[in-house]
Amino acid sequence: LPERMSRLRAAFSLDGNERDTQRLTEADSAVQILTIHKAKGLEAAVVFVTGGFKQPSEDLRIYHRDGKRYAHIQSPDPSVRPLTEIEALSESQRLGYVAVTRARHRLYLPLCGKGVQDRSLQGPLQDRLAQLIQGPAGDNLFVEVTAAPSLSTATSTSGEAETPSVTDLAAWRPALPSEAPRWSEPEFDRLRRDHAALTVTSYTQLTRHQFFPTDVGDEELSEDVELPAAALPGGREVGIFLHELLERLDYSQALAASSADELFEDTSTSRLFLHFAHRHGVASEYWPEVRSILYAGLRTPIDQPALQLPRGLAPLEKLARESEFLFPVESQTYPGDAKSHLGPTFVQGVIDLLFQHEGRFFVADWKSDRRSDWSRQSLEEHVAEHYALQARLYAIAAGRMLEIHSEEEYEARFGGVIYCFLRGMDPAVPNHGIHFERPSWATFRGWSDFSDLEKLLGNRAS
Repeated sequence: LPERMSRLRAAFSLDGNERDTQRLTEADSAVQILTIHKAKGLEAAVVFVTGGFKQPSEDLRIYHRDGKRYAHIQSPDPSVRPLTEIEALSESQRLGYVAVTRARHRLYLPLCGKGVQDRSLQGPLQDRLAQLIQGPAGDNLFVEVTAAPSLSTATSTSGEAETPSVTDLAAWRPALPSEAPRWSEPEFDRLRRDHAALTVTSYTQLTRHQFFPTDVGDEELSEDVELPAAALPGGREVGIFLHELLERLDYSQALAASSADELFEDTSTSRLFLHFAHRHGVASEYWPEVRSILYAGLRTPIDQPALQLPRGLAPLEKLARESEFLFPVESQTYPGDAKSHLGPTFVQGVIDLLFQHEGRFFVADWKSDRRSDWSRQSLEEHVAEHYALQARLYAIAAGRMLEIHSEEEYEARFGGVIYCFLRGMDPAVPNHGIHFERPSWATFRGWSDFSDLEKLLGNRAS
């Protein structure tokens, strides 16, 4: 049943998950590979239509009756089957119409002959192509064909050149070379690099020396800290739980509250908390500590030379939560042997909090790491060891968002990067659990060169 319900959701949401779908700009000359659904409303000079040879799944049928839309799981009964057949054929025809109307100048369709399933997208198209070719209209159908060299010299019995038949062309195969070309290993490396596809990576994948996309989230870093039995446990799930709440909490409620208990007395805030606590399986015995952590995360005073927030982050009004970014890695220097397999590479990620204060923009990142020492020096060493690359990526991303190109623009617009270690923050102690850094303009400008990536990674994956 869960598998069928997934198919049901997919049927009602044709767009699917677009998180990893990146629209390329200024790529008019590139070949675009799209589903027919994605191609709606778009046109191209030349279009090739392929696929669509299978008919819809038998496990899930969609149909309309009395003006309502229904989904039938498993094989439909005889009274419903005619409706599902009509619906499937209509959907194939609609998709076929979209497919054949995307070309401005030239359209290429496969000619498959018999054996195509009727309710597939290609079913109606192949039926119509067969009529055009075999019927009276076939005499007026112009087909441009480039003959294979071995067939182009064919002649008729009268001695005149003869156009190869469709059967001849279908049976033609290119002649194999007598000896395969010998390529050196460096030449293979060059070909791999020159013809490699775009690669989208992230901070987590870079730190693990994974240069191809995987569904991996940020993980909490923890020392071997001896915690009380009742203390909130660590783990990725708890980190996600805290992030999701901070993404949705009303900052004005935190600003008005004088304590964590008062903040969560609010009905909407309490309901939000309970929803995510149950979703992530956080036991009620940990709820008081979680509430204190969240309140401290928004109310710990920040007192830095470039940023003074005596009431913490709660008073902020100009902010953006969960800001996605994508930018190219300009250097082609990569650790180990990865350089031989990578093409143009993009880094993607999400900034937890991007906010503006006194004209400058700051990047803030929530961390749920467990530590025994929250002193300034200890946090500086911890960030330098584990998060130097991440801070760099976030600063570059913010600089690109703000279109910073000069030192003057940098000084005026960029404030710095803040790491908020939630378990160490304390509303009564300014800067407790907070690490702040603002690189010089010279450092910031040089960060886009990734030639020192090997050093940053520290060979931790080896």
